[in-house]
Amino acid sequence: MTALDWCRERLLVPGNPLSASFLFLPVEQRERVLVIRSLQAEIAAMASPDSPPETLQPRLQWWRRAVQEADNSHPVIRALVQQGLLTPVLTASMDRLIEGVMLASSAPRFERLEELRELCFRCGGAASQMEANVLEAGRASDAVSDLGDWQGLGAAGYLLRLLRDLSIDARHQRWFVPLDLQADFQITRAEVAEGEHSRRFDGLVRTLVAEAFKWAEDCVESKSMPERQQQVNLMIQWGLDQRLGRTMARKPARLLTERVLPSHAGNVWVAWRSARRLS
Repeated sequence: MTALDWCRERLLVPGNPLSASFLFLPVEQRERVLVIRSLQAEIAAMASPDSPPETLQPRLQWWRRAVQEADNSHPVIRALVQQGLLTPVLTASMDRLIEGVMLASSAPRFERLEELRELCFRCGGAASQMEANVLEAGRASDAVSDLGDWQGLGAAGYLLRLLRDLSIDARHQRWFVPLDLQADFQITRAEVAEGEHSRRFDGLVRTLVAEAFKWAEDCVESKSMPERQQQVNLMIQWGLDQRLGRTMARKPARLLTERVLPSHAGNVWVAWRSARRLS
């Protein structure tokens, strides 16, 4: 099995949004996006709730060293080498993502919405910026600072996935809802963990969905059409995230009893429409 085959088997499966967007990417971007997303998935997996916290930092340090030294012991590193992606741009972007994963793994509690926003930008925002930087660097610039800011799309997607898993996390003593929103909607972790539905819960969910949409829309509105066309995967992924957000906002009570997972066929349809708008 080649390194790219390993990445395909890891990510191109029904249910993973990339399996829908991948179909509509420019041919020259497909393998690069696949490898970047594989690296992100491996780093994010380090912060699994089932993993001992004391082992997280050494494992993340291993990834940092492996990328810097082109360690070929892992198929993702071999794929990065084959695609010519082991550049200073990738290393700088990965460092930001690792910092975000470290923060998320500590299961922080927040007093204000602005603090939750910072977490989303340091995790999901860092991931979308990594992809944008790597795709843009070889085409336009070698300096990360010269590249466009695409963090809003990844941050929005990260918040929507936190929200999707809200009740699951609440039952496992993980709770990201800031105190100011808890006060506004008079809602507690215990209520959500026990599956108590109320209009207050609906209001909380819809407020957080609206917040995520705002971050993404602010990001997209600042980009020209050529910029959007270059970052076609991020734009398609945002289309898929919009579908998820609208599904949750339409029936927030579902979040208390199930993990909302849009169908693969529906994702492919949304991905096609998103790609067509960019063509």
